[in-house]
Amino acid sequence: MMTNNLPQHLFKPITDVVAQEVEFAGGTATLHFRLLTVPEVQVLRSGLSSHDYDARADLMAWSISRSICNPDGSQVDDEGNMVLSESDAKKLTEEAFLKLFSVVISLNIRKADGAGKSLPTNGGGTPSPSPLADAPSLN
Repeated sequence: MMTNNLPQHLFKPITDVVAQEVEFAGGTATLHFRLLTVPEVQVLRSGLSSHDYDARADLMAWSISRSICNPDGSQVDDEGNMVLSESDAKKLTEEAFLKLFSVVISLNIRKADGAGKSLPTNGGGTPSPSPLADAPSLN
């Protein structure tokens, strides 16, 4: 099957969903994550290099809410409410927020870069500081 004269294998499925076990202090939960689209990953990559901490925190909440989904990939419940809105993502505990963001990064950024490659670079091949480098430790 061809779309725009390009082979179909070049296109991502509409709903690429991954079930992931996430361990929290209160126990383990199996959550579903929608893989971000290429434009969403590029927004995430670009924003992670920002020196504006508020913008980075907003981007982290945005990426969590864009990724968390139902097993079928939908992001709304039976009543039409978001599974996890951006504003609700900002209300998560620090542990939950950082663990969920870590899953989003591991499923999207590293996968897009290929196995074993580091997170975003500053354009010269030198890794940029971690988006969490200045965040307080959970310990």
